[in-house]
Amino acid sequence: MKRWPISILFLTFLLGFAVQTCATYSIPASVLASIGQEGSSDSYRLTSIGGQASPIGFGQSGEYSLYQGFASLVSDNQPPLIAHTPPGLVVARMPLEIQAKVSDMPSGVDSVILWFREGGRTIFRRKAMQSISDSTYAATVSPSLVTEKGLAYYIEAQDVLGNTSTLPANAPSHLVTVRVWYNDLVCPFTLPARRYRMISLPGSTNGLPDSVLLDDLGSYDPARWRLGRWNAQSAACSSACYDEYPEIEDFAPGRAFWLICDEPHAFDFSGTNVDIARPYQVHLKQGWNQIATPFAFPTDWPSVEILYEGKNYPVGEQYVVGHDTIYVEDNLISYDGTYHSFESVLEPWRGYWIYNASTTDVDLLIPPVASIPEMKSLATPNISPLLKIDLKKNGSLVSQALAGLCYDASDAKDWLDLHAPPPIGSYSRVVLYDDGDAFVRSVKRRTSSGARWEVTVEASQKTPVSLDLEVISPIPATWQIAIYDPDLDLRITQDELPYAFDVTRAKTLWVVAGTDEYIDAYERGSGLHLRSRLLSATPNPFSNETAIRFFVARQSHVKLAAYSVSGRELARIASTRFEPGIHSVSWNGKTRDGRDISAGVYFIEFTCDTVHQTYKVVRLH
Repeated sequence: MKRWPISILFLTFLLGFAVQTCATYSIPASVLASIGQEGSSDSYRLTSIGGQASPIGFGQSGEYSLYQGFASLVSDNQPPLIAHTPPGLVVARMPLEIQAKVSDMPSGVDSVILWFREGGRTIFRRKAMQSISDSTYAATVSPSLVTEKGLAYYIEAQDVLGNTSTLPANAPSHLVTVRVWYNDLVCPFTLPARRYRMISLPGSTNGLPDSVLLDDLGSYDPARWRLGRWNAQSAACSSACYDEYPEIEDFAPGRAFWLICDEPHAFDFSGTNVDIARPYQVHLKQGWNQIATPFAFPTDWPSVEILYEGKNYPVGEQYVVGHDTIYVEDNLISYDGTYHSFESVLEPWRGYWIYNASTTDVDLLIPPVASIPEMKSLATPNISPLLKIDLKKNGSLVSQALAGLCYDASDAKDWLDLHAPPPIGSYSRVVLYDDGDAFVRSVKRRTSSGARWEVTVEASQKTPVSLDLEVISPIPATWQIAIYDPDLDLRITQDELPYAFDVTRAKTLWVVAGTDEYIDAYERGSGLHLRSRLLSATPNPFSNETAIRFFVARQSHVKLAAYSVSGRELARIASTRFEPGIHSVSWNGKTRDGRDISAGVYFIEFTCDTVHQTYKVVRLH
């Protein structure tokens, strides 16, 4: 390879070209060697030579060129410049063209890339932007990706030296959001007749309920439809806490409303998506709030955070910040005719209850990330045992509550207790009362002996219901569970569940879990007057069989016998010891020797300790 003395860089006048002196650059000897030069110093004064140099290679400090055997350096540490005007309002299901002006001197632009994602996605799609003029580049997003879910994007440009720039500057942490206009977006479910539903809008509109509802539901008539929203001004209020149309808040993103119609209805609205480049902020007042996802895709509740005074806090944990306590209960509650606790997904178009137990208003941050639905466990790892109490009406589940114990719980209500949402319309529900508040989960401090819970069944009108109990996490081996009906002085065991009764407005039961000694002490001190007795025979009259129900206050020997009207014993139905509680024994209408009794009137005699009781039954043909 030919060796050139360093001094020749300063003798370019021999070539007859105009020479201009450039800045001093540091050129590694290895780079000089790669282009046939060598020298004894790392610093050289280079000259600019008229004419176009031909690139022969690249280094970390710039592009090196050779012209007529001389080394020259084009220094370029600056990335391309991007100028871009975001699109205005775009129409859903229409192609979207993104343009940008990109320039780079002196190296030149190598590539321009559009990175974009639809609302709810975290992975970006890549599309090369094509040059349509000297410095203008463009790419088109398919109409199928321009939807009510929204779009967000950034532009990346690179020069021939690998210098890269983005717009926005801090992408992908910062993005450009496209506002997509959609017309008459239809709610995916039909509003049922004469039943409340909690609704929301997955996007932004002018906010006026008139523009959303009147075209679908007709002019306002409270006999035809009503719209309400919770607006608690104090902790002790009921229906007065609801604002009603037309004196009501606007349909803002993140807000939920109660809607009831006299007949089934579908509804739609026109609007735009909200910003999907950052979490959406929803304001929470103290107490109950009706919230919703502001996005047109399901969002993940466990990833929602609390924002207070510029800092983020997780939901379901308690923090003391200055003079305020920050705590939002981790219990998202939906309603479809029945309340459903511990939801894990915020579905668009629907509304949810959430309880802000903080001592001040806070904000929720809902991330714009689509959720993959998965069931959230009813159990919390440090709550054990945990009992699930189900209330059923006509065989269908209408309400649930949870009773548990935890070593970390306090004797008073605390963060482990979850409030019950306010009822609306015609309802039946089961709640756990503690210190005047209604809870869907009540957790007591765990001891070695036991605990008890006040269980209240409430209904807006007289309703036949049944109560059942399921053990979610096991109770200690030495414990048992008993349910008490103080109105009837009854103790109901798990074997006799579900327990059926009529409720008018409210009925209180007690659930007690503990050792035999704890339960005995509760019975002695509770004011209950438990007495063994015959309760019922069902059906009555009967044709083939009747079930005889009786209550035993203490473990005792019970005798059940069937007698004719003349007093002759026909059948010994039972004669054995029974544990405390309600029991049921069937009689098939046969005598002790297996003969069917004839149609007529008979008597069932119940004998338990000193109690003797008879009950009339009728046998049909």
